[in-house]
Amino acid sequence: MRLAFNCPGTGRTFSSESYDITENRGVVADGLGNKTLDANVVLTIPCPYCGELHTYRAADLPCPFSPKS
Repeated sequence: MRLAFNCPGTGRTFSSESYDITENRGVVADGLGNKTLDANVVLTIPCPYCGELHTYRAADLPCPFSPKS
C-alpha cells in the first residue's frame, strides 16, 4: 500500500510503498472514540528530496482510505 509522506526538510510531498511499521502498539481510541494506530512508519529507502531516512508517527500520516477533496 502506498502512503503519502511529507519531507520535513523541504516540505514537499511524495508517496512510497517502501516503509516499515515499527513500535506498533496497536489501535488506540481517545475519549471521543476516534481511533489511531500507535506506531511509527520508517522509510526503507531515502527520501527523494533530501536523501534522509525519515520516521513518522503513523497518526500524523494522511489516511489512504480517506476520500480525496
